[in-house]
Amino acid sequence: MTVPQTRLKSRHGMVVLGVIFFTGTLAAYSPPLYSSSVSKSQAIKVKSVAVNFNLLNKVQTTFGKLLWRGGIELISASDGFGGLSGIATGLGGKKFVAVSDKGRWVTGENERLTGVSNVKISPLLDGKGHPFKGKSRFDAESVAPYDAKGVKGKLLVAFERKQRIGKYSFGKKGMMAREKTIALPAEAKNARRNKEFESVG
Repeated sequence: MTVPQTRLKSRHGMVVLGVIFFTGTLAAYSPPLYSSSVSKSQAIKVKSVAVNFNLLNKVQTTFGKLLWRGGIELISASDGFGGLSGIATGLGGKKFVAVSDKGRWVTGENERLTGVSNVKISPLLDGKGHPFKGKSRFDAESVAPYDAKGVKGKLLVAFERKQRIGKYSFGKKGMMAREKTIALPAEAKNARRNKEFESVG
């Protein structure tokens, strides 16, 4: 059975989204970016540009058993956009919830990899309902549904630097959900700095 796999690559306000059909799990990658001044939820304008699987060979659509289904580069001048490092999608793949290593939620709708719409951005909140302060606290690396409700239920968010996994009641509270830290094994504290949780599921 094939399942969708989503790849993100971001740089300075740009994000590349692509889908490859292959048996596997959600994967995400983002280089480190810096914090910004966004402090509340807001709708933002995002420009979409189609991208190819192989920039040197525009007709290539396969790599072994992998099949490239399309990709888009997302560009926005909005402060705080970029650095996306994890994404979770709703049933059918239309609605998405992403997190960034700039400590942001980014939500929207995927228009079959031709663009995105209804994009909103908001800071991740701590247990007291405040945006995280400092890169060591807001460096989110991945997001995944906690239960069968998918993005309509609770979400897990993995952080590195100050390594931890937070649980958010996203289905009920949306981007106003507060972090509830999950207890982890003592071994989790032994990871090398900036080499901690890169994925969660």
